[in-house]
Amino acid sequence: PPYASCSSRFIIEIGSRNSLTGAIPRELGNLSTLEELWLYSNPLSGAIPGNFTDLSLTAFWWWGTHLCAPSAKPFQDWLRSIENHRGGRTCPAPTFDLDMGWTSDVTSTVLSKVREARDKWVGALGATELLDVRFNRTVSCGGLSGYVGTVDDHLFWVTVDSIDGEGGVLAYAGYCYSRSSDNSPILSRAVFDEDDVEAMLDYDALVSVAFHELAHALGFSGYHWDKFDLVEEGPDAHFTGKLATDAFDDAGGDDYDGSKVPIQLRVHSHWRENVFRDEIMTPSINLRDDDAPVSAVTLQSMADIGYEVDVSWADDYELPDPTLPPPEAPQVEDRAVFDLGDDVAWGPVIVVDPQGRVVRVVPPPPGSVRWPLPRRGMRIEPRRPPGSVPRWR
Repeated sequence: PPYASCSSRFIIEIGSRNSLTGAIPRELGNLSTLEELWLYSNPLSGAIPGNFTDLSLTAFWWWGTHLCAPSAKPFQDWLRSIENHRGGRTCPAPTFDLDMGWTSDVTSTVLSKVREARDKWVGALGATELLDVRFNRTVSCGGLSGYVGTVDDHLFWVTVDSIDGEGGVLAYAGYCYSRSSDNSPILSRAVFDEDDVEAMLDYDALVSVAFHELAHALGFSGYHWDKFDLVEEGPDAHFTGKLATDAFDDAGGDDYDGSKVPIQLRVHSHWRENVFRDEIMTPSINLRDDDAPVSAVTLQSMADIGYEVDVSWADDYELPDPTLPPPEAPQVEDRAVFDLGDDVAWGPVIVVDPQGRVVRVVPPPPGSVRWPLPRRGMRIEPRRPPGSVPRWR
């Protein structure tokens, strides 16, 4: 807006005679010198932008509109702090919808573990609301296919198949469709190696592995980070997101001498293992330990790419050593027993609009790992809460 650079305090008043419709532009939250905002008796609709908490308002009137105030505590505290405030209703608390489909190769035991991992992500991203996308047709993703109606917010498909034999890569995952509006993933799939599933169950590691793969499906990968210019390549490759960097410092990384946040050098889709050690988004899983910790660094990296994150879902985690090991330093002896280093499925990614119409197709990056497509029956079975019809079916 033209007033974005104003240095003096000012007022915006849009009374009922203006009949203003639609949503409040988020850019209003950037007007740091705005003192009073009067929007009453206009048929405005939608949620008040969350970044309004950056404003130091002394008056805010929005009664007589169809607006609603976000239910998050920081926003509600901000509203209560406004001396002259008159408004309306509170928005229903959003819930991040992460629907699942699976093939007949997925046993009920495996499915329960994947659901447990899914529920952790739903909790961590619970305030995220992404645009609905209406497909209303059969779509395919990495060799899996099924009829998809409307996706809100993400649809995750799971199968069990052969990858590389016992003791190699446990699983791989990636997304196949993304939104044209914000690049957010819509539809993804994960393949778990049939030769390693029993070991993952025996060591109670399948939930951790599934959580790891879901992170890639939701956009935790160098391929996705590049779309936001969040990867700095080179001999000390690192993720540059501010929120993840702040969380890295809070975890003991203040004294780290290298570039932050350090990522693996060859494939930029994991935290660097000789820095993070047992954290869940390093490229190895140690099945002799309990659950790999989910750090605030990982959760805040999702906030850096547009998700609304509840960091209270992070585990207690501190970097094992804040000093800088050489980027190619060997891992701690006998540290990890299963490999997830090449577990990101790279495209192609089909970019669609809210009506599911193809806008463009993004090919996989040169030299990326191309896993074989699953070979077995690909009938997708929906998750059905009692008495309901799946929203994507």
